[in-house]
Amino acid sequence: RGVAVHAAARVAALAGAAGWAFCTCMVFWLEWPVTSTMLWTPLAFLGVRRCVRDRGRSGLWILTFSFVMTILSGHPESALHIVTACGIVLLAELLTHACGNSAVDKVFPRLRDRPLGIVRSDSSATLSV
Repeated sequence: RGVAVHAAARVAALAGAAGWAFCTCMVFWLEWPVTSTMLWTPLAFLGVRRCVRDRGRSGLWILTFSFVMTILSGHPESALHIVTACGIVLLAELLTHACGNSAVDKVFPRLRDRPLGIVRSDSSATLSV
């Protein structure tokens, strides 16, 4: 079971990376500084995740590198948005890491038994990642 979950996580990460790289926003703003700033967002999220889960220096170095590249990319407003999003991801990672999945199940009970985190509301389906 562990190997299957690990393989599924890698496939999901690859799908997310491809979706991020070819999303409409990235493709539309390709020649503007917004894209070069937003490019570092997944790396910053990885750094936040490694800082919380591994507690090693690799996460800190990844996070520092991604923040420096985000700030130096030339679009300060997007850099502020990325740092804010990393703060939200940090809070979510700390909640999940400190309290375990039981706390997440209490806050989002409808996500527990749904495949891929798909939640159906009245007339629409949303994907929660």
